[in-house]
Amino acid sequence: MLKKSSDRRDLSKLVDRYQKYSVVSEIEHNLLDTASFFAPVNELVIADLYAEENYDLTRYQSLEKSLKEDGFLMPLIAVKTGDQYEIINGVKRLLLAKKIGMVEIPVVKAELEWDRKVSYILENIQEEGDSPYVKTYAFSVLKEKYHFSVEEIASRSHLSSSQVKNLLRLQKLPKNLKQGLISFELSYGEARSLLNLPKEVQDELFAQIQKGSLSCRDLEKAKRSYLGVEKKRTIQIQKNAITIIFEDESEAKRQYEKLKRQFID
Repeated sequence: MLKKSSDRRDLSKLVDRYQKYSVVSEIEHNLLDTASFFAPVNELVIADLYAEENYDLTRYQSLEKSLKEDGFLMPLIAVKTGDQYEIINGVKRLLLAKKIGMVEIPVVKAELEWDRKVSYILENIQEEGDSPYVKTYAFSVLKEKYHFSVEEIASRSHLSSSQVKNLLRLQKLPKNLKQGLISFELSYGEARSLLNLPKEVQDELFAQIQKGSLSCRDLEKAKRSYLGVEKKRTIQIQKNAITIIFEDESEAKRQYEKLKRQFID
């Protein structure tokens, strides 16, 4: 029997940690005894939540070198779609295999319903370390093509609704800034800061970012300066109390829940 509330919180965190990857872990565990086979590259396609143009293959030279020297150490995971195999894990390796001229590559087939396939992909892209635009694109396809709500995407990807909304907003960036995200010339925070600015201002600030002459802090300052907005939030400390003064009541209400989640016991 648990005696302390802190023990319950610790247990809850542990459960959340392992539930987070339940779909990926379960599916991949079930595939351990499934034999792989070699499939012709021209019979392999990537799932529609991915897009080839969202990967800058020059960023994965070590992986390309490994494929050339050692081949595939692990098979791709695919589901059968008509006469083709749809890759749900191993997109970069497939694209690199095509680039270096491989004819066939090892694949393991997963028997998944569409709904489970979507959950698997959304969980998997959280751990890939790719550009945040990979998530933006997947979320956009689910929202626009399959009519998912923000809340449904958030639940399946283990993100908050506000995180999903912020990632979806990156679709509003012009093509050159999206490419900057894909090539890692632009960080997620920098991309968000460049939203809602005129194209010429975005290009000017992006050029400074590429040169390494503009920090995130400087970028925010430049944006506020352009928009004519000065920060009106102040913070005060008195003995054991911290007081934050916001610009207006509506901003205070918006920020309250975030602060409460971070600091309340």
